[in-house]
Amino acid sequence: MLRCATRRRLGGLCGLLAARAALLSLGARSVRAYSTGGARASSGSAGAFRGGVPPPYAASLPTSVTFGRVEGEERGDEPMEPAVIRTDELFWLRDDARNDERVLAHLRQENAHTEAETAHLEGARASLYQELKGHVKETDATAAVPHGPYEYFRRTIAGLSYVIHCRRPRVPGAPPPSSTPQVGEEVLLDENELAKPHAFFATGAIEPSPSHRLLAYSADTSGYETYAIRFLDLATGEHLNDELLETDGALAWGADDREIYYVRCAPLPPPRYPAILVLQPRRFAASGAHPCALHPLPAAQPLLTVDSMPRTGRTSCGDM
Repeated sequence: MLRCATRRRLGGLCGLLAARAALLSLGARSVRAYSTGGARASSGSAGAFRGGVPPPYAASLPTSVTFGRVEGEERGDEPMEPAVIRTDELFWLRDDARNDERVLAHLRQENAHTEAETAHLEGARASLYQELKGHVKETDATAAVPHGPYEYFRRTIAGLSYVIHCRRPRVPGAPPPSSTPQVGEEVLLDENELAKPHAFFATGAIEPSPSHRLLAYSADTSGYETYAIRFLDLATGEHLNDELLETDGALAWGADDREIYYVRCAPLPPPRYPAILVLQPRRFAASGAHPCALHPLPAAQPLLTVDSMPRTGRTSCGDM
């Protein structure tokens, strides 16, 4: 038995070990329960489980699934040839649209079972959360980054989930940004306000224009990692009408405020996605390319060579 004589010094390590042991015990019980088989387990009583809620058991619905090259479909680099067909009893659980009521009902039952089985850990969860939060300075400001006539930085406030983007005039010898707002600072973008109408919200890139009069930012409000790029007039605080949809979140300003480069994700004709050379438009095969390509808006003689990006990495735009 582990003695917790050094609990204070270890910063709650014993609590973590206790929670881990409880979760391992829960996992062992779940494995034993599932190993009994769907038909047998479903006929058992709910009392066999700590929370009294039995787990759901997915129905076996054999489906033929093709692995390998399929004409007209993008199956990655060098798919198997010839293709093979396998039977998958649980293929029906794949729901890319996230709207199949059978799958959603199964997930709800799984969540109910998990909540019931782990209800006794609520105290440990709350304790661990408070301990982790105690190591974070919730009201704080980042270091200022000089850029043109301004210094840009971010501020966080206790109780708010998102950051606030700010700037101040660039003054030699100025002290670091404070955790509380100071005279002369501007709030450029408050992510907390932007997030209010949405169940999910995440920002990608946030970049001031070359003149520092506009702010371009990308935001994902669906959770599918597709971003919309919007533009904010920093003089008025109003959004421009321009909006770029279905991007991967990366962006870079061009020579002036009229030109921006971004990455739009859209499937192009298989079996290969073409890379596009902007200066002298032409197409050539690009093995292992990602279905994302850079697009200028507007095309004011862009001085950028554009290549499609490899599947194994994230796409990005750099300042030019």
